[in-house]
Amino acid sequence: MKKNIFLFLSLLLLLLCLCPLLAISATAISAAETTSTTVSTTTTTYPTIPKLQLDWRMDLVKENVDHNTQYRYTELTAAQRGNSEGNDIRFALPVIRLDLKGKLNKDISYRARYRLNRSTDLYPANVDETGPALDYAYVEYKGIPDLTLRFGKDCFYHGGWESSISSKDGYSYSLNSFSLYRTGVGAFYTLQKIHQFGLQVMNNQFNEYNQEKLLYGASYQLALLGGIINPLISYHVDPRDKQVIGGTTPAQATTSPTVASTVKATNNTYFAIGNRVKFMNFIWDVDYLANKTEAIVDGERDSTDKSYVSTLFYKYKSFRPQIKYAQSKAKSKDIDTYTRHDYHAVVEYYFNPAEDFRVHVGFIGQNKDKVNGSKYRDRTYMIGMAGSF
Repeated sequence: MKKNIFLFLSLLLLLLCLCPLLAISATAISAAETTSTTVSTTTTTYPTIPKLQLDWRMDLVKENVDHNTQYRYTELTAAQRGNSEGNDIRFALPVIRLDLKGKLNKDISYRARYRLNRSTDLYPANVDETGPALDYAYVEYKGIPDLTLRFGKDCFYHGGWESSISSKDGYSYSLNSFSLYRTGVGAFYTLQKIHQFGLQVMNNQFNEYNQEKLLYGASYQLALLGGIINPLISYHVDPRDKQVIGGTTPAQATTSPTVASTVKATNNTYFAIGNRVKFMNFIWDVDYLANKTEAIVDGERDSTDKSYVSTLFYKYKSFRPQIKYAQSKAKSKDIDTYTRHDYHAVVEYYFNPAEDFRVHVGFIGQNKDKVNGSKYRDRTYMIGMAGSF
């Protein structure tokens, strides 16, 4: 009897202890059901409807070019040179492109960007058969925390902070700055929200089919003091099977039979280090770029191009003024060939600071001085508008 009473009291005590827990559990379940019902009305449905964006820019350009015949157009007659120099005024559409983005699910997204002011031809021959009009065509995977994987045609991440500026918003460029889109794979990892590592393996050549090696490289970016100081560094190796000796810009490569005697295998390296400072309404970018081309056969350094770049941006209400200066020096076989200065001063005005639509007015210049004394001067006055819709 006592044993039964003890068992009953034990069960009663257990029930009294469980009642509050059951009540809390019931409340939690009810709240969870309510939350679930609420969330279900806002949960993203996959795949999402693709978003199509138009990037557009139009400029009215007044250009004045002055050079002597020792540097450019030496093959033209005096009359032809007269028509190619002096004052030039025209309307231009430097940027008009369609940017398509979408998501298949929460981990997989895609992007394709197509330029309407670039040729769709596959000449010179393109190893990935996409043509220069297609910038992006990749699938992105983010199923692993802090890691992003990309497969397809992507931007070649080189050039410091100078190359991070969209072409829609760029006005002048250093000698070593170039935008290149190649097909390959990339891995980008973020550590503790302040370290960003990038690895890329891509096609190494733009204009030939007999590719025997791949481009590879790495980049690193750091955010300090809450993003006030942002240094970055990158290094890429770009071995090519054929290239004209001299000139580290990828577009200078060629396989034309007429220059076969000057074409040989080369090893190209691209190094960039820079820093971006964000303070109050100012952004200040400083970069150092060094591109080298070395002949694989004898290891001779055929060309070395170096650029020092500084750009200052300021934001005041709807106004965004900016100034930029870049000094570049080119060497061929360790001998100075020329010095180039690129610069601009531009003021942008946004009708609504929350929207990407603006008008801009500015001045752009370039000076190029060869060691033989020849000079080239380009002065451009510009007014235009740009936006993304």
